[in-house]
Amino acid sequence: MSNDSQIRTLLAFYLLMGLALVLPLFLSHRVAGATISLPLFLSWGVVAVSATQLAYFTFLGERRWMSLTFWVFTYVWMGLAGFQQIAHGHFPLPDSFYDDRLLNRTNSVLLLGLGAHIVGFHWRRGSPAPRWVRSLEQRVLDSRRAFVVGICAAGVAVALIILLGGAGQMLTSRREFFSLVADFAGTETQARLRVIFVSLIVAPFVSAYLLWVLWMRKRDTLGVHARLLLVALLAGLVLINVIVNNPGNRARYWFGTIVLSLIFVTLRWSKRLSFPAWSTALIVALLFVFPYADMFRLNLNADAWNYRGMQAIVDEGDYDAFQQTTNALIYVDDNGVRWGRQAAGTFFFFVPRSVWAGKPPASGEMVAQHMGYAHQNLSMPIWGEAYLDGGLPLVLLVCLAYGRLTRLVEDSCVSLPGTSLSLTSIALPVYAAYQLFLLRGSLMVGFAYLVPVLLLFWVHTSLPLQADRQRAELVATDNPATP
Repeated sequence: MSNDSQIRTLLAFYLLMGLALVLPLFLSHRVAGATISLPLFLSWGVVAVSATQLAYFTFLGERRWMSLTFWVFTYVWMGLAGFQQIAHGHFPLPDSFYDDRLLNRTNSVLLLGLGAHIVGFHWRRGSPAPRWVRSLEQRVLDSRRAFVVGICAAGVAVALIILLGGAGQMLTSRREFFSLVADFAGTETQARLRVIFVSLIVAPFVSAYLLWVLWMRKRDTLGVHARLLLVALLAGLVLINVIVNNPGNRARYWFGTIVLSLIFVTLRWSKRLSFPAWSTALIVALLFVFPYADMFRLNLNADAWNYRGMQAIVDEGDYDAFQQTTNALIYVDDNGVRWGRQAAGTFFFFVPRSVWAGKPPASGEMVAQHMGYAHQNLSMPIWGEAYLDGGLPLVLLVCLAYGRLTRLVEDSCVSLPGTSLSLTSIALPVYAAYQLFLLRGSLMVGFAYLVPVLLLFWVHTSLPLQADRQRAELVATDNPATP
C-alpha cells in the first residue's frame, strides 16, 4: 500500500470514528434521562451508514460531489437530527407524539432506502456508460453562446432592477423582496412571476458561473478582445448577483447553492484531503451555520443570537426532515398511497392551477395540512415523497435508481480532466450543491427551480464541432491573418 493510500485509510478511519461514535455519543450524553431504545438504535444505524459511506469515499479520494452532498445530507438531517430528537423525546413541529413502533418504521424505511441507494451505486460497476451519458459528455461549454447569453441575461436583469425601483429596492429582506416582485408581476398567473424570478435570479447566476468556468479553464484559448469582453461581462454579472442574490433577499437553499458551487468549481481537488475536509466542513456548517442563514427572512434587523446552537437540531423546523418522513407514514396509514399524483404535480409544476384544478399541493404542505399544523411551508425529503406515492416498494425503486444515476454521472466526471468543459463536468458542482436542498424537499418546489438551471446549462453548451468552429472564429477575429 502506497503512502498516499495509507494516509487516506487513516483519515477514513478517523472520520468514521468521529461521525459514527464520538459526535453521536457526545450529544446523547448531554441529554438528561436518555436511554437506549430500539428507535434510538435504528436511528444511530442511519448515522452509522452515512458515516461509513463518507469514510468509504474518503478512502477512494475521487472527485465525487454528488455522493459528498447526498451522504452529508443523510448524516445531518435524516441521521443525527432524528437521533437527537428521539433521544430528547422532542420534535421540532408542535403537538407531536410518536410511539416506538412508528419511529421504528420510519428508521426502517430510511435504512432500506439507503441500502437500495448503495446497491444502485455499485450495480454493474465498470460497465460501459449508456448512450445518454456519452451524449452529455460530448456537449461542451460554447464560448460564443456564453457571451451572447451572458449579455442578454445582464441586460434583462438590469432592466428588471430598474423597473422594480432600482438596486436599493433589492437590498431588503426576503419577504419584502418577494412582495415587491409579486406586486410587479400582478396576480393574473404564477407563470409571469416565475419568468421574472428566472430572469432576475437564476439567469445572472448561471451566466456568471459559466463565464467564471470559461475564464479559469480556457482563457488562454481566447483572443485578447474576447478576454477583455469576458472580464467586463463577468464583472457586470458579479455586481448584478450581489444585488439580487445576496443572503438578505435570497432563500438559504439558493444562496447556499451559489456559494458552494463556486467553491466546488474553483478549488483544486486533492485526492488525499478534499473529501474528508469537505465532509467535515459541510457537516459543521449545516449544524451550526444553517439555522442562522435564515435570520433575514422577515427583516434585516433580525437577532441572530435567538438561535441556540445544537439545541436547534431538536427545536427548530429547519431540521424537520426526519419528523416529516414520519408524518408521511401517518398520512399513508390514514389515506392510502397517492399512486404517483405527487410525482405528476412535480414534473408538471408549470401547469397553472387554473388549468389543472386537481393539481396536488407540495407534499410537505399536504402532509402538514393533514397533521393540522398552522405553519405548512414544510419540507418533505425524498424518502417521504416516494413513500407517499407508492409506499416502501417505490422508496426502494427510487433510491436504487438514484444510486445508479449518481454512479453514472460521477464516473463520467471522474474520467474527465479537471479542466474539461463537458456539460457533466461543469453542471455537476451546481447540482451537487443544490442537491442538499432538493433532497430536503418538497420536491415540487425544488424541481421548479432546478429545471430552469438545467435548461440554461443546455443552452450554453453545444456539440464539439460547433464549439471548436466558433472558438476559432473568436481567435481569428482578434488575430487577423496578415496578407
